Amino acid sequence: MIKIIATDFDWTLIDHSGKGFLINRELKAFFDAYIEDGNYVGIVSGRIYPEMTEIINNMGYAWGNPYPNFTVYKEAYLADIIDGKKHDFTQNELTRKRVLSVVRKITRFVDEWIGEVEKQGIYCREWKVGCDSNFDMNFKTLADSEKAGEIIANCVANTELCDVCRVTRNALIVGVAVKEINKGTALLAFAKEKGIAPNEILAIGDSFNDESMTDGKLGFLGGCVGNGEENLKNIVRVGGGYIGEGVASDSVLDIIKKVQKDALLPIYRA
Repeated sequence: MIKIIATDFDWTLIDHSGKGFLINRELKAFFDAYIEDGNYVGIVSGRIYPEMTEIINNMGYAWGNPYPNFTVYKEAYLADIIDGKKHDFTQNELTRKRVLSVVRKITRFVDEWIGEVEKQGIYCREWKVGCDSNFDMNFKTLADSEKAGEIIANCVANTELCDVCRVTRNALIVGVAVKEINKGTALLAFAKEKGIAPNEILAIGDSFNDESMTDGKLGFLGGCVGNGEENLKNIVRVGGGYIGEGVASDSVLDIIKKVQKDALLPIYRA
């Protein structure tokens, strides 16, 4: 049976298509009941913690009461959420030190990498370097981000950072991050802390920065929402996971129902 459900935030849980931020009410009710039954449901995101709490609270849901009861924020940092309050894991400090040591090296190449992208006529809307997260570039179109991701990956491959960095892409955002720190490894660390086996985890995403937790290679059961990128859907299929119908939280609910049919999740009667 599944004991941990983890979802990405943007475009997996949250629909950004202009309808307003909503979570399927049936899905939210299932999450609450599942947590009250002694399990874990969390958000695994590249966002900072306060952004997620604000969005959920603005929907009229009380963050962490009971959903979600854990989170991975900035794709790296673990926290339990108890009565709406964040309780960081002690290992986060070691993660921050590791990330900072790599980010300091990344900063030496930022101007060069941006220049290589611009040589191809591609211009980012903004870029940033976080001292405890990634180097990120935000582009106007998916085609621009896909091409820029290829360029940046080639740049990184030709530097001393090739052994310690990975290039990620989340829709319009291309990032350079620490290779061994990703959503999958963070989720695995959370499960280990709770004494839960990898095959008792369902992880759902929509884009390539979710690959590490949805491809099945760490032993998780993967899922991709209907609005997810086609290549990720193929990766999830190969890993034996589920593809949802619909968009964002509606699609997450569809995946939940498919997993219930396979008797890996309980069914709660209203």
